[in-house]
Amino acid sequence: MRNHADNPHINYLRCPVSSIVQIKRLMRSIRNGLPTIRIPSLVMHADGDPKVDVRGGREIYHRLGGINKRYHEVSFHHHGIVRGEITREVFAEAMDFLATVMGSCNSSLTR
Repeated sequence: MRNHADNPHINYLRCPVSSIVQIKRLMRSIRNGLPTIRIPSLVMHADGDPKVDVRGGREIYHRLGGINKRYHEVSFHHHGIVRGEITREVFAEAMDFLATVMGSCNSSLTR
């Protein structure tokens, strides 16, 4: 199966069919385990991701078991959101989430 990689200099050009079966099995296991995750969680996804349907990020967020979670959709048309100009928005959101989490941790320690 041919893979049309966004970053061919670092991605595989071919994807063996057998690996797809393994990934599906892994995804099913992870999906079933999401409700048990209770740690602070940030889920981000590009709304125009051509590789992974944005509904997957939304489902992960909704299935997470914790209450300290956040979902952020980035307006972007590529799969990779941690490279290039879009990283400003992505890293700002991550920093804001971490500051919120750290603030809630610090306030619970002072009680």
